[in-house]
Amino acid sequence: DFALVLAGKLADDGAGGGEEQDALLLWRPASSSLSPWSEVKKATFPNKSCVDMRVFQPDVVFSFNGVGYWADLLRGVAYCLLDTLFNNDGDDDPVVEFGFFPLPPELPGADQRRGNSRVAHLEAYRTMRVVQDSIIKLVSIDGFLEHVDLKDRTLMVWRLSDPDMGWEKE
Repeated sequence: DFALVLAGKLADDGAGGGEEQDALLLWRPASSSLSPWSEVKKATFPNKSCVDMRVFQPDVVFSFNGVGYWADLLRGVAYCLLDTLFNNDGDDDPVVEFGFFPLPPELPGADQRRGNSRVAHLEAYRTMRVVQDSIIKLVSIDGFLEHVDLKDRTLMVWRLSDPDMGWEKE
C-alpha cells in the first residue's frame, strides 16, 4: 500500500485575512472510493528560519517508525507523523505539522542552486536511507560541489541520532 502526497497551498476562504494555507493533496490508489487527489489536508511547514520551502526540493522520500521523511539532499529533511497525515476523521482533521532538521553542517551545498550544468546530479554523490530497519543514514562523496582530485575523494557516512540531536559522523 502506498500514497502519493503533493504539497501546495489552499486559496484563502475569506476568513483567513488573505493568506494562503499550506496544504497536502493525497492520492491513495488502494482507496477506490475516493477520486484521485480528493483528500486535502491542511499543513504547517517549517518556518523560514529553518529553511525556505520555496526552494526545498525532495530528492529522497521514505517512511520509518510512523514518520514520513522528505529529504532535500542540499538543505535538510522535512518530516511529519504519518498518523496525522492519514487521519480520516472528516471535518476534525488536525493540521499536519512538519518539522525540519538540517544536514550535517560540514556538508557543502546548502547555498548551491540546482540545475548547474557543471555539477553532477545529487544522486551521483549523495543519498539517504533507512538501514537495517533501524537507522537513518546519509552518505556523501566529496569532490562534486568543490573540486577534489579523484584519488583524494572520500566517502562520508552520518547516522541520524535523533532529529533534535542531529547527525553523528561514522
